Amino acid sequence: MGIPAEGRYETKTLSYPYKPKPWLGLLMFLVFGGGALFMAFDASSNNAGLILNGVEFSPQGATIFYWCLAAACAAFSALGVRVVLMAFGSRRLTLTATELSVPIARRDVVIPLADIKGFDVQATKRERLLNIYHGKGKLTVLQSFLPNAAAFEELCSAIAGLRPSPKN
Repeated sequence: MGIPAEGRYETKTLSYPYKPKPWLGLLMFLVFGGGALFMAFDASSNNAGLILNGVEFSPQGATIFYWCLAAACAAFSALGVRVVLMAFGSRRLTLTATELSVPIARRDVVIPLADIKGFDVQATKRERLLNIYHGKGKLTVLQSFLPNAAAFEELCSAIAGLRPSPKN
């Protein structure tokens, strides 16, 4: 791999499933769904005020606050269902000799390899991220969306072979 003198890239095609783990969506659905039910019950049976960080709510204001929390929890629970559906999809990350294609939301983001300006690997407590800087901004690839750590390493090595040095 590397950049030949004429500027064309030499790389084998890499293709991996790129999707969230289904247990993550299920956990979101259960935790936030439970929170929505709990807050809806509190809102429907509330007859007391609320003091939150020194801000005092009347009983009616507290009820509205609880209903808002219930709605927010329900929205995150619905997002968990979407994550589960995405986990059973067939979206793929693909690196070819000319471009990198990464499924993001409902579309594929396609970056010509010539547009890649640099990259770096960022580590958090439980996740590694490959940040790819290109002509239109930054694209982040999550290790947890790839099948395993070896796939992430292979992708990082292939991207490193495209450019002389990572972005610092």
